[in-house]
Amino acid sequence: MLQLTLGFGQDFHFSQFSETPLLLNPALTGAFDGVLRGHIYFRNQWAKVINPYETFGASCDARLVDKKHKNGFMAFGISFLKDKTGKSEMATTQALVSIAYHQKIQKYSFLAAGLQGGFTQKTINYNNLLWDNQYDPTIQGFDPALPTGESTLLDGFSYSDVAGGVLYHFDSYEISSPAFNYINFKTGVSFYHFVKNDKSFTQRYNNPMYPKLVVYSKSILGIYRSSFSLIPALMCEFQGPNRELLVGTGIKKSFSQKSRYKNISNETAVTLGYFVRSGDAFVPYVALDFMGFNLGISYDANFSDLKKATKKLGGFELNIRYVGPPS
Repeated sequence: MLQLTLGFGQDFHFSQFSETPLLLNPALTGAFDGVLRGHIYFRNQWAKVINPYETFGASCDARLVDKKHKNGFMAFGISFLKDKTGKSEMATTQALVSIAYHQKIQKYSFLAAGLQGGFTQKTINYNNLLWDNQYDPTIQGFDPALPTGESTLLDGFSYSDVAGGVLYHFDSYEISSPAFNYINFKTGVSFYHFVKNDKSFTQRYNNPMYPKLVVYSKSILGIYRSSFSLIPALMCEFQGPNRELLVGTGIKKSFSQKSRYKNISNETAVTLGYFVRSGDAFVPYVALDFMGFNLGISYDANFSDLKKATKKLGGFELNIRYVGPPS
């Protein structure tokens, strides 16, 4: 018999976590060098498995710059995501709205706090599924015409959710240092699922969604007297009994020194790097920057026990980012 007690399942999952800021920390809303930012992302997970897991998403956030208030600014953002998997076409659709305020605490330093609210809908199609009550010993197989014996199943359900986070970011694009020409640094903590939800596709069981704590940090370190930058980053998630750690680094080659120091969001550059997901996968990635656009491609190579089913190939991921004119 198919078990449907897992009513929620995992949250949306991306290896290029820095390119999904509104899913990482609501306080990252508006934390960029520009006025407007947009993201489009796609992930195809476990393509070697019969029914891969596909996720699509898009987000947009903007700063509200008021020249009369130079010590802080507001920012707003929206996100939309959808995924689908399996013969049951189990799908999740989510819409989120984010708001954040960034307060300047020193010349290059900001402290931000953000809130996020949204709505999630989950659906499933039972037509392609078989149940133990449909097994017919006379034909030694399943007969879809037989009754399922399941009377408590739901075709879908929905719920609301709230998240919050804090962020510190240091944005200095031109400094005097024996090691670095510029430093861009972000670190923060966020908390998801303030609202208690325990719905599932079957009315016989409740499936509580655990609160989730996310810790995030990323730096861009311009190497002194060179056109190269180091980009270390990490992300830790704690949700009930589950833990996830993604850590890695990249090296970026900039081809325009002027934009590198004055407008990092509008530079021309190429980045090569990797992430390691603890106990699960190695994730190489490449990113191209040009005229405010960024194209990022990564691939998960499994080294966990899942590699037998996936043939060590976990997930392809594509991200496109655009950042508008500098603020």
